[in-house]
Amino acid sequence: MGRLVMYTVLGALAFFVLSATFVVKHGNGSTQTAAVTVHDLQVQPSAFKGKVVHLVGTLGYSQEARQYQLVDDMHQAVVVRGGDAEVLRGLEGKAVNISGRFDFDSATGMYINADLVKEGN
Repeated sequence: MGRLVMYTVLGALAFFVLSATFVVKHGNGSTQTAAVTVHDLQVQPSAFKGKVVHLVGTLGYSQEARQYQLVDDMHQAVVVRGGDAEVLRGLEGKAVNISGRFDFDSATGMYINADLVKEGN
């Protein structure tokens, strides 16, 4: 009987530790958006990798690269992936607010998988 109680307590403790580790590592499903600048992303890309970020800038389209980019006041850009193509075309050259998950790779560089693209103020 004593072993049963001990193993039950150890099992419950192991479950608690694993659950707490998962919640801490994965943010408890939180999708809080961090308001950042393109400069912030360039300076510390690993700090924002995989996080949902919010950027403000001008939406442009690069004919050369065939991709949309958000350009800030300092003429720094980040690639915008996803989003509705018609909406993006309609916002080309306008101030926009973009929210999405930030990432980077060697082929594209820095990019945002846009969840929300809307006209800015």
